[in-house]
Amino acid sequence: ARFSIPILNDGLIEPAETLRLSLANPAGGATLPSPRATLTITDNDKPSVVKFAQASFDAQEQSGRADVVVVRSGGLDQRITVTVTAEEWGSADHGIDFGLVDQSVEFAPGVASRTVSIPITPDNELEGSEGFSVGITGLSEGAEYGALCAACVWIREGNMILAEYLNADPHWVAQGEWAFGVPQGGG
Repeated sequence: ARFSIPILNDGLIEPAETLRLSLANPAGGATLPSPRATLTITDNDKPSVVKFAQASFDAQEQSGRADVVVVRSGGLDQRITVTVTAEEWGSADHGIDFGLVDQSVEFAPGVASRTVSIPITPDNELEGSEGFSVGITGLSEGAEYGALCAACVWIREGNMILAEYLNADPHWVAQGEWAFGVPQGGG
């Protein structure tokens, strides 16, 4: 005789699970030469692979924030959390150019992408591009690191500051034609 044992898919990443089966009380003169067996349930759930969407992100200083995108692939069936951390790297200083972030990011089941906003502090100094780094840490159960678990964030100067510095028309600067926007006779 054959019988089926229903197995429920719980959506959790977990090691193989075992249970012991016992047959008892044979009827009609039947005998049970081996009444015990072990059933092993092998997990079919895939872990989520978490990484940044790209190796480098740009933010305009005047926007007040840098948006970095964290993506996951593989198993999307479960809820996971990761931590995104911003740290000094390059010329940007925490507390002056950007706010430190140690932000927990939750992915609901089925969600493959989340955006994290890091505060940028606009100033009136012409200092060129400045950089800092972001990293993915603190993965919850069911998640693993992808290839890009660290990225660079570049803070770019705003067009108005550059236009004022060059004594130029901001429209020309915004069009990327700042060399043509310097007033005639200016030097």
